[in-house]
Amino acid sequence: MDLRKNLTDEQGDEQVDIKAGEAAATFPVTPPHVYDSSLSHFMVINIYRNPKDVMYSYFDFSNKLTECQAAATTEEFQELFLEGKAEGSLWFDHIRGWYEHRSHFNIHFVLYEDMNKDLRNSVSKVYKFLGKELNKEAMDDVVRQTTFQNMKYDPLANYENILNSQPEDRRKEDSFLHEDTIGDWKNHMTVEQNERFDKIFQSRMKDFPLSFIWDVNEE
Repeated sequence: MDLRKNLTDEQGDEQVDIKAGEAAATFPVTPPHVYDSSLSHFMVINIYRNPKDVMYSYFDFSNKLTECQAAATTEEFQELFLEGKAEGSLWFDHIRGWYEHRSHFNIHFVLYEDMNKDLRNSVSKVYKFLGKELNKEAMDDVVRQTTFQNMKYDPLANYENILNSQPEDRRKEDSFLHEDTIGDWKNHMTVEQNERFDKIFQSRMKDFPLSFIWDVNEE
């Protein structure tokens, strides 16, 4: 499945061909004209998530598609993930890169777990960031349309039909989307894996100001 987009600068003089997935995955591969200071009026919404659940969700995703580097076990994939060898480069560089370059953008960070816990409040904050106001009816509609149950039937959010038409891109028969649970990493990680992950996380993310939620019962 080729998820490529052509990005054109404001003058239309230059096209940059990039993988959409790579642009979303890590800050350094974002085309330079996107974070040029003259384009600081761009409004960016960065959705981030606790990296343990990211890793296991990505493990599942990578084993579905032939274009992604698969791993036989979660232990093997964890090493790829922590070393930045999984598709999309290193997660730590991604989140730190966007945060440290936030002055280049008008940027709003959204915690995935907050959306999961209180979607209406997260949507309200996004619209406030965009300088928009919604009446109750419009807000109800947005919240309804952005639930997992609705989005999995939306072809703009779910590539299931594309994959069905391109079976060679599929590594195994499985739904393209699946609903993740906050803290699902606890069902997969061994004590040793968790300790290794925590050690690296504390080293790489020391003094990082954005918060994370690791468990469904955590506030």
